[in-house]
Amino acid sequence: MQPRGFFGEEWWSERRILAGLHIESPRSTYCMARKRLAQLKGLVVASDKRNTRIVTCLIASMTFGAALLLWLEPTTPGWSATTLLMAESGRAIEDVQVEFIDSGNVLDAADCDCVVMPDGTCQWRPAETRIRLAVVAPAGDQLSKAQAETLLAVFGTMTQRHGLDLKHVWLHPSSDARLHPELPASAYDLCDLLVRKGIIP
Repeated sequence: MQPRGFFGEEWWSERRILAGLHIESPRSTYCMARKRLAQLKGLVVASDKRNTRIVTCLIASMTFGAALLLWLEPTTPGWSATTLLMAESGRAIEDVQVEFIDSGNVLDAADCDCVVMPDGTCQWRPAETRIRLAVVAPAGDQLSKAQAETLLAVFGTMTQRHGLDLKHVWLHPSSDARLHPELPASAYDLCDLLVRKGIIP
């Protein structure tokens, strides 16, 4: 006589009932759980990739927008980050007269308070609150990059540390290429730089 429940009719009856109820074995349940977990992980990875793309697009659009705004921004005095360190003086500067000096007449700049040389060096010796600023003509038709940067740095220091109002800066008539077409091309370049940066009208 076969033991009850051991491959007998009662055992097969129990299996049929379990199959009808779709009750899975522990191993089958574990496999389904792993499959479901893998599906969830796939959804999470896909979501992370989508979020990464969205954030990347946002950063790119913000960067492009900022660059566009800077490009569209009206021209303002662009002082050099390496602002020239001039004499430690607390006195305020009331006005500045800019003069263009021919390189062959450097002695004409002897009485000036500030002299910006073609190589970008600067001689600063203010004696009064009214400044005579001389720009020595370069050898070429344009101011050198170093000379232009030094000139802007000088104005930056005078405004930031000496309280200069740019409304009180003017180009001497004899150095204004707009009034004297016979002046060299570098004089035009100086005038254009000062106008473009909003230092003179």
